[in-house]
Amino acid sequence: MPNPGSRVLIVDDDDTFAEVVSDALREAGFETTVETDPERAVARGIEGRYAAALVDLVMPGLDGLEVIRRIREQSPATEYVILTGKPSLETAVGGIHQGIFDYFDKSQLDLRRLERVVGQAIEKARLGLENRVLTERLRESNTLLRRVGDLGARIRAWHHQDRMLDELVSAAVALCGAARGRAVILEPASEDFRVLAAAGWGAESLVGHRVADGQSLTALAAIGGRAQVLSRADEHPAYDPTLDGIEVDLPGVVFVPFSHGNVRGALALAGREQGFGIEHREALLGLGRQAAAALDNAQQHERASNFFTHATDMLVSILDSVDTHYEGHARRVAMLADAVSRRLGLGDDERRAVHFGALLHDIGKLRLGPTLINASSLSETELRRMREHPALGLDLVRPITAFEDVLPVIYAHHERWDGSGYPRGLAGEEIPLGARIVSVADAFDNMLRTRPWAALKTPEEAIAELESCAGSQFDPRVVRLFAACWRESGEALIAEPNR
Repeated sequence: MPNPGSRVLIVDDDDTFAEVVSDALREAGFETTVETDPERAVARGIEGRYAAALVDLVMPGLDGLEVIRRIREQSPATEYVILTGKPSLETAVGGIHQGIFDYFDKSQLDLRRLERVVGQAIEKARLGLENRVLTERLRESNTLLRRVGDLGARIRAWHHQDRMLDELVSAAVALCGAARGRAVILEPASEDFRVLAAAGWGAESLVGHRVADGQSLTALAAIGGRAQVLSRADEHPAYDPTLDGIEVDLPGVVFVPFSHGNVRGALALAGREQGFGIEHREALLGLGRQAAAALDNAQQHERASNFFTHATDMLVSILDSVDTHYEGHARRVAMLADAVSRRLGLGDDERRAVHFGALLHDIGKLRLGPTLINASSLSETELRRMREHPALGLDLVRPITAFEDVLPVIYAHHERWDGSGYPRGLAGEEIPLGARIVSVADAFDNMLRTRPWAALKTPEEAIAELESCAGSQFDPRVVRLFAACWRESGEALIAEPNR
């Protein structure tokens, strides 16, 4: 909203009188404009955004109250003083209804008093303008804060750090109507800090850039927690053109921190036609808090996932080294199970549970010892002992919470569709879906292996065997999808990826 300053519009069809008033107010330090035509005065009053207007009550064409009414529709910040040669109670009442600040008898005009009244009217206009600006900012701030919650949820929906940073920048730019934005995460590096990750404008070249605390606006925000709203970033003594510079044609820049746990980052927006205000800073701080918590969770999840992957790979490698008949079996079963879980359209979390459940389905054999698991034949006692491996696997990995989702697959992969399996004798859809998938993949890979107690089968024979046992040993739908996958892709399903 434009600031009218100390500008005063004088509207009077008596140009001599208007000039006398104008000269007196100019000497008192006011900026004046004289208009003798009421219609032109309305246009000038609307266009000029005056702090105060002195309006003659009686003029040809439009009277003073009508002039005031028309200007006020477009310029609510202006205060009005009536000048009249015919003061009366009716004039005063009309002025009150129009919200007139004061009125003067032109025949007894006291210029000193007029100067004081005009000054008071301008001060009231200034306060009114400030109040309207604050009200508008409060309204905009409330709107921004309502949107912050929705945008924060959108960011939290992603679990990968890079995608979350991209979403943070997009959300912040949309929230504030900025031209461009950037998000940066810093991490300690010996005696300074380096950019761990970045997203947004110019982010590609920032990763690895080093900066000391306090030597950039971004570092002041990320490390020092200082949010700043500036007209120009390059005028700040801490400005770093590499880390802080965002090329825009519009004015205004804002830097806000986002931090939680191990995450220390800064969000920078640049370019907004009306510039940035406190309401934008506060909204971005709220958005940053939500994003930082989500990013910290994502980092923890990634660390847990890396541990999970490495621990699984280690356990599978140990089993491969012990179980000579089944070297590579777990990884092949996992690849075969992946094909079925994709065909079933399972979600990412479900597919992950099936994949790692397949890798670890026989892990309980580690507790049986190499003599038993490599025996060419088993007695009834040894067979019963061998059938304990699902429960032993469950006990082995259950203490590690990261393996929680794969426990049902490990424990139930030897259950049968008709209920005659072990260890619990589950039937049909009582058996977890992941275990039903792994059961089929496990049996198929077993049939393609040379073992002392069973004849080697071709893939076509193994598929036929699965189909003949569908509805008794295996879930018919899983067998159907597995057979379709194999017939479409064959050996490609178990091909080792290029390393």
